[in-house]
Amino acid sequence: AHIADRSFYQSVQRLLDQHDVVLYESVKPPGTGGAGGETDEERIASTRSALEFVTDLIELFHDRKQSYPEDLAALRAFALDQEPRMAGWLDAAILDAWGAKFTYARAEDGQSYTLVSLGADKVPGGDGAAADIKLADDAPRTPMDLSHNDGLQGQLADALHLKFQLEALDYSRATWRCSDMAVDQVDRELEARGLDFGPLGGTLAGSSFPAKVISVLLGLIRMADTFLEGAIADTFKVAMIEMLGDEAVVERGIGQLGKGFSEVIIEQRNQVAIDDLKQIIDREPQVKSVAILYGAAHMNDFETRLIDRLGYVPAETHWIPAIRVDFTKSAVSAAEVNRIRAMMRQMMKGR
Repeated sequence: AHIADRSFYQSVQRLLDQHDVVLYESVKPPGTGGAGGETDEERIASTRSALEFVTDLIELFHDRKQSYPEDLAALRAFALDQEPRMAGWLDAAILDAWGAKFTYARAEDGQSYTLVSLGADKVPGGDGAAADIKLADDAPRTPMDLSHNDGLQGQLADALHLKFQLEALDYSRATWRCSDMAVDQVDRELEARGLDFGPLGGTLAGSSFPAKVISVLLGLIRMADTFLEGAIADTFKVAMIEMLGDEAVVERGIGQLGKGFSEVIIEQRNQVAIDDLKQIIDREPQVKSVAILYGAAHMNDFETRLIDRLGYVPAETHWIPAIRVDFTKSAVSAAEVNRIRAMMRQMMKGR
């Protein structure tokens, strides 16, 4: 759910700050998953997707500053200032599928620029996979949209007097690294299995029609709760605790999204973090401890990979309460709580 009490995220932050590196979950924008592919066509397509991301960020720079960035370093500094996770995304996006950094040059007047991948041969010109790749012949790109549009999780957190993870944890730390797939990668993998992430993604982002309906309902809950001393929020919290505390409910929920959904959303994304962990072990001897920050639905698979495939053993159990309801201070009575719990358990038993 990625929502919890403020105290939970404060405890998580303190725990993560004890580690040299934090690999965190965050599905990245299209074009930021690292260009690559098995065929020339895939490498060219992924490079174009990365070019589109960088171009949209360059256009945002121009929209804000009325001039294009002097170089890619200036663009990175701008990205970091706009959104803590953005600099890391840009680092991945400025490399083409052959591992070379995009060539960027700004005109003297600062009002035009070129951005190009030199292709497989890494020199200007060429044909086929060796040909330069640029967006000059495409329709003009628009500035990247970084407007704050609360998704469903943020709205739910606000309605229940909780905190949303992206707002509660400090993602700007230099030791934090996004270790996840990009949206276009997820879409391609799901599409290959006959699945569509669009409806669920639109709901979480708050852009789909069901999400807009839920948003109105959450607004009514916030309004009503001011007159009922928080009783509705506490009722919802009890229901969430019952549901999220039942592992079978989470598994069934994922299963209902279609065969192969879990393979992509859980297993393939987990593998990205495991691959990043392996690289740190192999290439960064100065790093002595790594934390992986992912949602609870990912943990069973992570445990299998860490124990069975990498040879780790459990060393410590560390639990932090995520959502609390203090009934000594709540307008919800003990009898009402018991009825809610009984109702939730009956509903979950019948699914």
